[in-house]
Amino acid sequence: MCTNMGGSGGKSGMKSGGSAKASKPSYFKESEKAVQLQANFQRRDTGAEYSKKVWIPKSQLTEDGRPSRWIEGQKQDQEGSYVMSWQDSKGKKFGSGMTQREKEYAQNRQKRFESGAKSYNDLLSKAKSMGIKGVRKGMKRSTIQRKIDEFEEKKKK
Repeated sequence: MCTNMGGSGGKSGMKSGGSAKASKPSYFKESEKAVQLQANFQRRDTGAEYSKKVWIPKSQLTEDGRPSRWIEGQKQDQEGSYVMSWQDSKGKKFGSGMTQREKEYAQNRQKRFESGAKSYNDLLSKAKSMGIKGVRKGMKRSTIQRKIDEFEEKKKK
């Protein structure tokens, strides 16, 4: 088993491993230093999808010819809030875009958001039911709370 992680790969004995070669993706284009694959993106919130061909340095490919997690993260950072997967020139898809840990983090983040949104909406409805003027959706939580406090102080006087 070859443990050379470098990009040189000029040894003729490395071609004998048939199983490793079969799982290698077929690239759209290949140069001396980079390969071209199709990156598929799907928005996390709306589900809208699009794809584009990107060049990936050979130094950022794993032994089986797939993009490393680092380069996948770089491409995701460039695109924003998207789930990413890869596709080769023959249409073979690989890479889910999210590990189990990332999926759990996204679910926990969504739960925290929903919890915060519920408490914000409760505070907003409380202010409106008290008859406080000038309170609207989109205001900072601290501003709404300050208006409630001011209203209650005026009531006491």
